[in-house]
Amino acid sequence: MFSGIIDRLNDICIVAGKELRHCFRDSHVLIYTVFVPLILYPVSLVSLSEYSLWREGLAETRPIHVAFEKDGLDKIPEFVAAVKEAKRLKVVESDNPIGDLQQGKLECVVDGSKAPESIKIILNQASDRFLETKVAMATKTFEARGKAMRKALEEAGCETKVIRVFDIVTTSVGTIGGRKAKLQDMELTAFSTTMVLVAFYGYTMLIITVGAVYPALASFTEEFEKRTKNTTYMLPVERSSVVIGKFSAVVMLTLLSGMVNFFSMGLVAVYFTWKLDWLRRTLALALKQYSLGNVILLLVVFLLSTLLVAAIYSLMAANAKSFKEAQNASSLILVGITILPMVALLPGWQLNELTALVPILNMVLAAKAIVTDSLGSFEMICASMETIAVTAVLVYLSQVVFWGREPADRVPEDKLATNPSTGEG
Repeated sequence: MFSGIIDRLNDICIVAGKELRHCFRDSHVLIYTVFVPLILYPVSLVSLSEYSLWREGLAETRPIHVAFEKDGLDKIPEFVAAVKEAKRLKVVESDNPIGDLQQGKLECVVDGSKAPESIKIILNQASDRFLETKVAMATKTFEARGKAMRKALEEAGCETKVIRVFDIVTTSVGTIGGRKAKLQDMELTAFSTTMVLVAFYGYTMLIITVGAVYPALASFTEEFEKRTKNTTYMLPVERSSVVIGKFSAVVMLTLLSGMVNFFSMGLVAVYFTWKLDWLRRTLALALKQYSLGNVILLLVVFLLSTLLVAAIYSLMAANAKSFKEAQNASSLILVGITILPMVALLPGWQLNELTALVPILNMVLAAKAIVTDSLGSFEMICASMETIAVTAVLVYLSQVVFWGREPADRVPEDKLATNPSTGEG
């Protein structure tokens, strides 16, 4: 029995090695497994960071121009003061603010004539700084509301402790590491957690999916395209060894693609932290939230996700009759797999006895539970076992679909018999 297992593993390794050599000769595999993650992604992200830095510098050299309607200007002194104190905002005097806004001379006009019931903020949607202006004005509105509320409390003669409570609630909303934290630190902590969640869910599932597509097509679909399937039928190995060998090659190339992606993204992260001070502080806060155990669990989730995605694409490729057909089917799978991480970010979605039985989604929710320190051992075991079971079933179905019926010119060994009339086999 032991020698039989060794022989089977040897056959699987031989098939996997041949498939790896074949895949590395395929231009699609090289492009999407090596070139895209190693060059295209980093260049795109670095270009984006440079654009962000350019926009940040632009805000200092060319501030956002804001004008106030003179009617009602005295009703919103806190708002006017907040805008004037902002470095990237500049208050401009205008006799016709709406006209100047329409001509593109202004990015924003503020009408406080109906204050304190409401403040009307009119933005220039044609401006290339429309979104930046919208965010900046929303921030200043919140700041001015806090100052106006404090002033109203003081004028109303409220007790000092009431004002003190108000200040504490609006300037400090929690702690980091058991110590009181500033609002800015709390925002960075929340952002760092969200950033890690989005990065792991969306980016990791994307690179796994993209990394598995073309190795699966090269291993299975090209057997039909190049008419080598009949030759494969004649290999002196078990059918399962052939399919498992092909599947192993797909898994290894997918893992290679993932490692190349993480390596290139690591270089980009180093570049970002060197250029952007706020990102350096954000990553520092994010790293404090992880232990060695959490990192190991995330790697387990990554490996299990890789096995399942590789099995899905192997079955898809084994069932396709042409490269074009497989590409069309892979696009639909890509959409489905990349949507699930976004679903997991919605409030209320967590790993439990039910979601642990949903393929792909259970791994995404497991990663979310690891990041948020809410992982249950039972749910993790159920999700892992379910993923392994589904992977095994998909690999078996790939074997059934890939081999199909015996070729017409091949006679099964169990049907070979001696012709009694001639004595010939």
